[in-house]
Amino acid sequence: METGTGYSLLMNGGQRQPVTQKGMEIVAAKLLMGVVLWSLTRCTPFVCDMQSASLVGKKKIEVTPGVTSIQFARERKTEQPSQTSGQLKGIQIGYGLSDKIDLRLRVEQLQYRNTSMILFSIGPKFMLMKDRIALYVPIWFLDFVPAQTQPTLLFTIPIVKNKIEINPAIKNIISLGGYDPTTGMLVGWKVGLGISKDLSKWAIRPEYGRVYNVNEKSKYKK
Repeated sequence: METGTGYSLLMNGGQRQPVTQKGMEIVAAKLLMGVVLWSLTRCTPFVCDMQSASLVGKKKIEVTPGVTSIQFARERKTEQPSQTSGQLKGIQIGYGLSDKIDLRLRVEQLQYRNTSMILFSIGPKFMLMKDRIALYVPIWFLDFVPAQTQPTLLFTIPIVKNKIEINPAIKNIISLGGYDPTTGMLVGWKVGLGISKDLSKWAIRPEYGRVYNVNEKSKYKK
């Protein structure tokens, strides 16, 4: 189970403006923040995306810091159920390559027991239906080694125009080897809210989601 809260901020005074050199320097400085999830010697997947189906727009940027609480539960016939937890802090940056394609970078840091680790992802986000459906395909790295990819369908359902929206998503989590060679294929879902006085400028994004291992009775709760 994963529960997370993110805060999306559109750079340059809250407006969707072209990126300036000064703006990029601010973004680079914020990338020093991050979050990672590592559980039972394998790279645990993220299911909370902290975003909607909307794209940023050509040559514009969006910054989303976030905090996430994670629980990992495992049940086996020969073992007692076990559960561990951790906390994540991180940030993600969206940059508009065009009006229909974004490039998103995410950096995360995990506090798990007495361990702190860093993970990052990068990948494109494609518009399928303007402001309603998007395909997001991040690749996650640990120590610059590809660990997994997460093809994700993002949906946005407006509730109150430009103020409240629901953001469900479904994803397929595929191991790329590296530090995560035995996980196989995972499936996950999440549902989130976008809450703001003006969603075109900023938003608070609480989310809840789960990931299931199709090969064993394991659940990543985020």
